[in-house]
Amino acid sequence: MGDDIGTYKALEEAYKQGKCKAIGLFNFNEREFLEIYNNCQIKPAVNQIETHLYFNQKKCINFWKNIIVYMNLGLLLGVLGLKCLRIKL
Repeated sequence: MGDDIGTYKALEEAYKQGKCKAIGLFNFNEREFLEIYNNCQIKPAVNQIETHLYFNQKKCINFWKNIIVYMNLGLLLGVLGLKCLRIKL
């Protein structure tokens, strides 16, 4: 595992300088997410996770309901390719 907190702090600096509009995470589990969440100034706006019928991630979704505003859920839709559904929790 790399330096997630250091990387996130660099993204916070980019955000403060106006170089990005929001900071998000991708496939962070609960432990990894809390490590960032408890050590950052700017809270993550989104956590994008993989979910589908055979990997529904209900436990993770319930965990994040009270912490972040949006989750992007990757949905594999056959020949249509990868689509993302953005839901407000």
